[in-house]
Amino acid sequence: MIRRLLFLGWLTLAACGGAPTAPPAHPSTEGVQDEAAGVQLRVIARPTEERVWLSLWVDAGARDAAPLEAAALGAWVATAGTTLEARVLADGIELSTPCRREGLRGCLAALAAALGTREVDPEALASARRRLVGSRRAAVSPTRRADALALAALTEGPVDPLGPSEEASPEAVARFLGQHFGRGRALLVAVGDVEAGALRDAVGETFGDVPLASRDRATQSPRAGQRSRLEVGDAPSAAVASWQPHVGRAVSLGGRWVARLGGDASADVFPLREGAVLVVRRGGPDAAARLMESWALLSVEPVAAAEAAPTDGPRTLARWVGAQWIGARGSGGEGEAPLDALGLGVVLDGGRGDALDEEDPDRAIAAHGREAIEAMLAEIAAPPTLDGAVGSDAVDARAENGARVVVRRLPDASRVAIAVRFDGGPARETPPMHGVSALCARAAAVGCGAVAAEELGRSLRAMGARVSPLLDASGWGLTVEGRGEDWATLAHLA
Repeated sequence: MIRRLLFLGWLTLAACGGAPTAPPAHPSTEGVQDEAAGVQLRVIARPTEERVWLSLWVDAGARDAAPLEAAALGAWVATAGTTLEARVLADGIELSTPCRREGLRGCLAALAAALGTREVDPEALASARRRLVGSRRAAVSPTRRADALALAALTEGPVDPLGPSEEASPEAVARFLGQHFGRGRALLVAVGDVEAGALRDAVGETFGDVPLASRDRATQSPRAGQRSRLEVGDAPSAAVASWQPHVGRAVSLGGRWVARLGGDASADVFPLREGAVLVVRRGGPDAAARLMESWALLSVEPVAAAEAAPTDGPRTLARWVGAQWIGARGSGGEGEAPLDALGLGVVLDGGRGDALDEEDPDRAIAAHGREAIEAMLAEIAAPPTLDGAVGSDAVDARAENGARVVVRRLPDASRVAIAVRFDGGPARETPPMHGVSALCARAAAVGCGAVAAEELGRSLRAMGARVSPLLDASGWGLTVEGRGEDWATLAHLA
């Protein structure tokens, strides 16, 4: 069964928590933007029977900590002994709690106390370490490891909030809290039965004594190029991470990618300061090849850019807003993320040898895998070869596989027609095979409509397109016609 795209997939590589599914659009999610006591505010009113969901976001995460685990430990120390929930991302931290409207000041006071934490209580740190060990054990899986490898290849650095085991010292945890927790680096999202003015006044009273963070947020420029990382494990799995211009495109592209791959494929969207990152994963020995083949086609197709907004509860909406804020505080204006960049993470089936043996089989598996992956990336990066006339307005050439490609551009045309034709047809049918060409043409047209419904979630008619069987004496195929701006999508369907 094909899994739906998961939006805000930071939680796949987050210190505890699950990821909500990609939601449909909502008519009003902007809310009221304000500021009080050096804390940015976003208030989104909803009829929730005098209940409010509060999410306090800090624009620093595991990538700001040294070692990485200091961020998770710091967040858990800051919320020790409270009912606050702490979630740690690569580039942000969320402290959240449900609240009754009459108890709003008490909830805000708890969040303010957590944001102002500077001392590391030994017992709280010991409890946080135990929690970290448990989270690491629960998170062990080939797909999670493939995700981490793909993200590390794309960003050229570790991004897993759980991090490797490096035993962060109390001083390292305190340093992270002092540098990044505090006024000037926080966003408070309130969703529910709350009035913006009342919240602003309450925040001014409760957060006024919270110290400022001692550092500004570090900027990060997205890395260009295609890179891979590989490990030998217990089961084969692969993941591809790619930069996207915004969350809307990542959600739309991820949904189509998963539908096209089928099987156990799934996807997540990660908000990083460089931009939105789409991660698509799949299991099996051919996972890397399947992922890269589909990426080569999908990366050039235009997809819907509308940003969905959640409707399944205040908690999900608060996370949506926080994720957008994490990404919007971005790369410091140092350029947009390169859309042709990607990171490929691969876990190969192995893990049965002994690294101390003179002839460890895992070494041979890894060496062979690296060679195959490098060749695959080089092949995909190479431009296609066409033999014939290739111009800006017309093409008449043959591809390496023998297919003839003919293109004609009409400057004033608003629609496009794409025909796929195979040699053969009724003239070549023997008596026992009469009607086969017509049957194939009809089946191809019906199949094209089915692909549109499965991968795009809408019919050809909804796209303003139509598909027709193509049949003449010497050939058969199909013709797809639609809007000119949809040419790449229609070409894929054909």
